[in-house]
Amino acid sequence: MISARTDALLLTAAIAFLLELLHVPIFGRVRGKAPRRPRPVIALALLLGTIGMQLVGAPNYAPLEPGSPWALPMVVAGAVALMVFTLRTDVQLPSSRRHFIGTIAGATLLYAGGLRIPFFAIPGMGVHTLGPVAALLVTVAFVFLFVSMIEICATVPLLASLVSIVIGFMVFVPSAANQSFPGQVLCGSLIGAIAGRLLAQILVGRERIPDKTEILSTGYFTAAATLATFVKSIATAGFILPLGIVTIVFVTLAVVSFERTTILRASPRG
Repeated sequence: MISARTDALLLTAAIAFLLELLHVPIFGRVRGKAPRRPRPVIALALLLGTIGMQLVGAPNYAPLEPGSPWALPMVVAGAVALMVFTLRTDVQLPSSRRHFIGTIAGATLLYAGGLRIPFFAIPGMGVHTLGPVAALLVTVAFVFLFVSMIEICATVPLLASLVSIVIGFMVFVPSAANQSFPGQVLCGSLIGAIAGRLLAQILVGRERIPDKTEILSTGYFTAAATLATFVKSIATAGFILPLGIVTIVFVTLAVVSFERTTILRASPRG
């Protein structure tokens, strides 16, 4: 074993690589009309990779901080809940209501597992500790914002993957070497799932648009990874991280607007 973050990356990358490489015999051929067979490669890779690392356990990576013992089990439970609500979208028709319910259910389970926002630190106003109800509401809103952000980013090719990989690298920088076991597993798994799927596509020379379940699961695991790592710094928790999220959203919207404007100019209607 090397480290929790690297082992999680390698394990999840191997799972995603095999699922994407063999997605036709595993999930069946693509059919243009509903009902169709979903192909949630990234979602399954993240789920199976997290389960695998949970089975290995934090004690095998001592003296790494173990974190909450319920963190990863609740992440898995939330991911399953989200998939139950979103897989139907890939089979038949999209439904924002299903996506909303699945995201709220997943966020509530993250809170139950100890991945939550317990305080705010506003520059010049000090640290504000949140009560149980307020912490739950803020955590749910935070997860919903993150999932929505990744969903928006997915309108631009590769942008959602890049955002997730950047967040995944939070535990690979030297200042984050002593992160908790759940944080390292989630961040490593994010990079591994995306990298494994991309390598398989390059190998076979075939690009496949991600299913809705893959996109929403990526957003969910990104939110979970952020909650598992950002509490190491009060400044990051209260100011830098929310500012970064808002910045990413606005940059994404600007890029989408620019692309659409460019397409319209290139193909004006007569």
